Amino acid sequence: MKNVLNLKFNRLVLVLFVVSISLMASCSDDPEATNEEEVITTVVVTLTPAEGDPVLLTWDDADLDAVVDESEINVSANLEISKTYTAVIQLLNKSVSPEVDITKEVAKEAEDHIFCFTVTGANIAITNRNTDSNGLPLGITSTWTTTTLSSGTVTVVLRHQPGVKTGDCPGAGDTDASITFPVNVGVPA
Repeated sequence: MKNVLNLKFNRLVLVLFVVSISLMASCSDDPEATNEEEVITTVVVTLTPAEGDPVLLTWDDADLDAVVDESEINVSANLEISKTYTAVIQLLNKSVSPEVDITKEVAKEAEDHIFCFTVTGANIAITNRNTDSNGLPLGITSTWTTTTLSSGTVTVVLRHQPGVKTGDCPGAGDTDASITFPVNVGVPA
């Protein structure tokens, strides 16, 4: 009887051991975690003309509520009439220390992202200058060309489009960030 109990106990231990090993092996075979949405607390658009001082358009989510308040948007200067600016977008996560430059992650995942620009009221034409490995627009850098006296807004939207990016704006996917900046072309602020 004692041998039968020992045999049953040994089988139980063996079964538990095999199940434990199987569970541990299945954990190591888990697919890679899906990429979580980036935390963006600050957007800076630096507009640099061929000659003259850069113009900064900034949004800084100081209270970290992920809501774009007008008080968090800063336009430091006006754009000049009939001028071309090279625009560079920088995205930051200031909710952690040290702060993280999210722009690098977006550039690394260029096939999954696109910046879309919507101009309302202002006489500005915007053209994407950089692309992903498939030749589709990314938009971290762009060209902003002004024409005549005007004022209005430029909305900058970062779209996350994993597996569905076609280069169309807004296209499929989700919005990671959307900021509407007031802009003036030759008009005092």
